[in-house]
Amino acid sequence: MPAESSSAHRSSEIELATFAAELPYGGIPAGAKAAFDRLALDFVSVVIAGLGDPACIRAANAFGGLSEFGASTSASAFALAVCAHWFDWDDTDDTSHVHGGAVMFSALLAARSWIPSAQHGHLPGEFVAATVAGYDIACRVGSHLRNHGHRGWMPTGSGGTVGAAAAAARLAGCDAREIRSVMGIAAANAGISRQALADRTSSKGVLAGIAAKTAVDSLSLARSGIEGARHFLAGAYGLCALEGNGTQMGAATDLGSNFLIEGVSVKPYPCCRSAHAVIDSVLEFQRDSPGAAANIAAMHVSAPPGVFERCGAPFHIGKNARLSAQFSIPYTATLALRKGRVELEDFEEARIVRNSAQWKDLIEAVHVHRNPKSTSDVLAPIHLQLVSGGDIIAEREIKSLKGDPENPLSEAEQSEKLRSAARGLLSEGEVSEVEMLVRNVQYSGPHELIQWLHPRLAKRARSVTA
Repeated sequence: MPAESSSAHRSSEIELATFAAELPYGGIPAGAKAAFDRLALDFVSVVIAGLGDPACIRAANAFGGLSEFGASTSASAFALAVCAHWFDWDDTDDTSHVHGGAVMFSALLAARSWIPSAQHGHLPGEFVAATVAGYDIACRVGSHLRNHGHRGWMPTGSGGTVGAAAAAARLAGCDAREIRSVMGIAAANAGISRQALADRTSSKGVLAGIAAKTAVDSLSLARSGIEGARHFLAGAYGLCALEGNGTQMGAATDLGSNFLIEGVSVKPYPCCRSAHAVIDSVLEFQRDSPGAAANIAAMHVSAPPGVFERCGAPFHIGKNARLSAQFSIPYTATLALRKGRVELEDFEEARIVRNSAQWKDLIEAVHVHRNPKSTSDVLAPIHLQLVSGGDIIAEREIKSLKGDPENPLSEAEQSEKLRSAARGLLSEGEVSEVEMLVRNVQYSGPHELIQWLHPRLAKRARSVTA
């Protein structure tokens, strides 16, 4: 890590901007590079999944970003991020709750045309370094604001926006002063409310798109000569004051030694991460004891407050069946127990209606309680009791979730997620081709991947909007 950016007297804004500007590709450890590969593949997987929903395509193409991909950097970033976040299957940092990939990769792939020609020979390393630095900033800022601020703010809209702006500026060849300015512009527009989720409306699906669009719009403004706020975090009206309850970020002494991209989780199931711990445990029980699983009549879940708030309510289909099911432990736990797997198709409205009628008794017998001993918004531990014949026949405590750094998806599972996302959209040959392209980005840059994506994005947009 460059000495300038780690100096104790420098502000958090300068520290983060200098880190983004000066992080060398050669200084990125193998674990962070492996995380880049894993998250890049996951991003492409969830973008492809989004292309399967006409509603997603119409939303993503609101500014023409799919049908004319590349014509507008802002519209392209928005389109990719909407597709990536639409099914809530995109990566998440379990500590900060930032959905980094949907915002980061969308902004970077859209902004690649701004790379100075003199840097083209260094593009692969620059693309990786920009991504790794962007994730780090997104997770640090998002985590700080989430821990100290109001729960109504979505960390992807604060940390994700600022981190993606820094990453895009790095890729465009900006120095530390310029990156700080771009982040300052982005911070002035950062701040996404979670009310769309609370209301279970489809606008939840475009929130990452707004964050990615804001990030590249901020770079456009900086390139036109606009100077961003220098004290966008610590100022009297900075993000720490507005969204962090006035609590300032301390010096990031581990920048360049602790790469937070390594801690980002990949979601195995296309639903809210807060439901995953219960799904993991129920699937394990169903595999190990299929006979006993068939006789389960009720479940009791004790969960931290955030998990209870997001996914603990009794299940009702409501006006948006998919969101209601994705953010419901009663629905997803029943699905896991009765079907033995949780797949994207299980969140289609017709299937939700069918499943909720077929398994009505068990869904209504899944009771989620707020753990009175837990006060922080964490995803684990979760305590689960499985009931048969009025007796508790199994009790489990889940401390880590599948897909997190302690329990990562294998390469085979990553590939299977891509195939699942692409089912009905791509041939097996196309799936293998795009996986190879993604795994090669670190060594050859994103150009070939973009060339592969471009016609398919446009084709899907035309098929829906024609």
